[in-house]
Amino acid sequence: MHSFQVRSTVIEVKRGDIVHHPHYGIGEVRSIRERNFSFDGTRFAEIFFQTDQLKLMLREDDLAETICPPIRERRAHRLLDHLTTWQGEVSSSWKTRANAHQKKLDEGDPKGIAEVYKSLTAQERQGKLSAADREHLKKSQRFLSEVLAIALDMSPSQASGKIAEAVKG
Repeated sequence: MHSFQVRSTVIEVKRGDIVHHPHYGIGEVRSIRERNFSFDGTRFAEIFFQTDQLKLMLREDDLAETICPPIRERRAHRLLDHLTTWQGEVSSSWKTRANAHQKKLDEGDPKGIAEVYKSLTAQERQGKLSAADREHLKKSQRFLSEVLAIALDMSPSQASGKIAEAVKG
């Protein structure tokens, strides 16, 4: 078992743990081992992301800055409440909107990503989605479904249903 400092908390990372990566979503730690890519014996964690069939190798020293534990049930319910009540303003300029949404997606904060999703579902109902908007809507929906599915112990499709209910209010 390996301890890492993450956002002022310590998490234990071991084979089989589920973790959250801000760009790739939910992944599983497959191994932590020494690799000699540069002959320095650096230890790496191998994380597998099922949705993209992606294997990511992260230096052990970089884990604390890169991954965190998935959200828990209480925070998941607060996230669904936020989806229901958030009434933020969205730019009518597709470029400004795309930049703001990309920034929130890059940050990986579930609350910000929920705001991206809600604002874009409203744009979609009005038939005003740009290509960038459609991509951001897809990414935000996938991210929220994965995060909520883990936290609420349900399938991603069930989590998508909860998300849709929350957005409708």
